[in-house]
Amino acid sequence: MVINSMMIAMEACSKSVSKTLIYHVGSSLRNPFRIADLEDMSHQYFTKHPLIDKYGKPVTMLKKVTWMSMSSFDLYIKIRYMLPLMQYLSSVQTQRPLLRLRSSVVNNSVVKKLRKDFDDKNAENLRMEKKEEDDDVGSFNFDPTSIDWKEYLLNAHIPGLVEYGVK
Repeated sequence: MVINSMMIAMEACSKSVSKTLIYHVGSSLRNPFRIADLEDMSHQYFTKHPLIDKYGKPVTMLKKVTWMSMSSFDLYIKIRYMLPLMQYLSSVQTQRPLLRLRSSVVNNSVVKKLRKDFDDKNAENLRMEKKEEDDDVGSFNFDPTSIDWKEYLLNAHIPGLVEYGVK
């Protein structure tokens, strides 16, 4: 989908010299994928297809893995990373780069940036524009609503990780 969108965007940009747009290709707004979905599907997959340990025995799923809430994650990040970093920065000789780093750490929470939904309005507008032009946009699919997350994770992503990533 990323390559398809790049091809359509290049063609669209070649016709218009005046505007420069950023096309975010993702499913965060139109077809969201949540951590809870990954938890559910991973548990489902590994219950049905357990990994085999070094003794040839299946690794059984004891319980479903649950991720922490965002407020717990915020607190964890502050305690685990922010406090030690702030302590280190306050103990170091104050130099300009460190002052800038300290200021950016205090004023810009990394966690807040991680929570943002990515704006894909430009990509959606491009899809609509191509449909109106009656172009063959179907052969260059980059519509995130067409992603079936369950099918993809259970039949492609997780099996691929197991086969090529878990050794």
